Amino acid sequence: MHPKNPAFMPDLSSKPRDLCCPVGQYNFETRMALDEAQRIATAREPHSVFADIDSEGNKCHKKAIRVRGFTIGGKTWEREGTNSEIVSPSTHFGLKNLFATFVCYNGTHLGLALARSTLIKRGIPGSKSPSISAVPLAELTLPSSPFTICGQIFSLLPLEQNGSRWAWDGNYVSLSLKKKKPESADVSHIKNLQLTVSCQLIEPIPLDESSEVLISDLMAQYDETGICFESEREKTWVFSNDFLLSVWYRLRERIEKDSTLHDKIPLFNGVHDGIYPYEAQPNPNEDYAGVIYAYSIVDTPIFEAITNRQSCRICSKTVKSSDIQNHVGQHIRKALRNIHDESAKYPVSADYPCGTCGRSINDNLCQIRIKSKKLDSDCPSAYPFLIKAAAKSSKSRPCTNIPIQCPFNCDQIHWKYNFPQHLKERHPSWRSLASSEFIAQITITPEEEVGLGIPGTNALLWPPLEPPHSPACGQKRTSSAAMSPRTPRRLYCKDVDNRNKLPRLSFPLPISSSTSRVVPVVYSETDDVFQ
Repeated sequence: MHPKNPAFMPDLSSKPRDLCCPVGQYNFETRMALDEAQRIATAREPHSVFADIDSEGNKCHKKAIRVRGFTIGGKTWEREGTNSEIVSPSTHFGLKNLFATFVCYNGTHLGLALARSTLIKRGIPGSKSPSISAVPLAELTLPSSPFTICGQIFSLLPLEQNGSRWAWDGNYVSLSLKKKKPESADVSHIKNLQLTVSCQLIEPIPLDESSEVLISDLMAQYDETGICFESEREKTWVFSNDFLLSVWYRLRERIEKDSTLHDKIPLFNGVHDGIYPYEAQPNPNEDYAGVIYAYSIVDTPIFEAITNRQSCRICSKTVKSSDIQNHVGQHIRKALRNIHDESAKYPVSADYPCGTCGRSINDNLCQIRIKSKKLDSDCPSAYPFLIKAAAKSSKSRPCTNIPIQCPFNCDQIHWKYNFPQHLKERHPSWRSLASSEFIAQITITPEEEVGLGIPGTNALLWPPLEPPHSPACGQKRTSSAAMSPRTPRRLYCKDVDNRNKLPRLSFPLPISSSTSRVVPVVYSETDDVFQ
């Protein structure tokens, strides 16, 4: 028999009993016992769509993968079970938790807003990202935190005349947006009860800073002050003025120090319903000057960021971020053409100026790229505009200074207005290699220069038209395209009486160098040349 056959059992009876070993001997029962022990050790409980309860009374998470919605290669119930955390208000921020933030409620003022969360998403506002139930408090204010909080703003009213306590009246603040119809200039107001804000702009409200009380008790306690709760809710939240002041200063300091948060502040155009901003009227009897949790941001960097505006580095004028390329292009073109710029307070770099700030791109501060057919730049003043749309000059936006990739060996990307310098330095013989498409991309018309503020007498076409090549002496023009396309002239003869008898010849029509007036040529029978 073959030695690997399981039925092979050598005869070891002739050997001593203590020398018998399992080598080469097949013991069926022992092998089955080992296989059964290994199967039990590696076996897993079958998945079920029903929830199981462990010995401590907690819900077991071993639900079927297909029911849980997990995909292959992604999150699994085994990984979730090993990485699960205990969610509690002291360690996590979850749904229906309270938070404070800042809101620009009328376009010019920032106001403190207390709200309750209704949705938590992983991703920027407006993106189709999944929602989650809780976020660790340690990750909320991190610069790289990707979470977005949605909630409803409380309508607060002061309980005392000195504003020492504030209570939620049971209503939510409704802020309005302005939307213009494309057919007309009419403005329609849209109510918005939902607030969407980046998690970096919120301050979670701890449980010990808010107290939940019965509305009936508050109305009985403050019956003399005339405070009225119109809500049908049984309970409400009460906040101390000291807490509102502390969270006010913390949020304001965070926003003013970090300029990256300015454009993340929610922007609205007015208050439609609810008590907002939070305000306590002055009380002369108690020598109380009053308080309002809002302040003006006009003429501040926050206002420029919220309204999508920024200051031009060259003339310090405030312009929209979407217009910065067109505005700075005027300064750059004037500087490159040596035209005096009265509004310029700071000079434009003469060495490859950046199209959005005027500094040199060789300083490694304003490197440019083309990403998804848009501008991608390291410049702090850059705006990711669509290149194809910016390449068209118009009366309102004459500048066509866009990033263009050089078609020659260098493959560098330069601003359009910098190509005269680049071609001169790197590709002196570019005309013999350039395609008509590339020449059309880098062409700057006199109409564009006039729109950029250059006087009409100084406006030029770039690149200039290539002069026509004349044939060398002794050579004939072999192509009709080389002939002038001007309209043939009519030859006038000196002999008026015999004009009809003379042959009428056609020649290229000369044009005066000083004017565009047609110069008549006189022909006679005795003349050998045209005069």
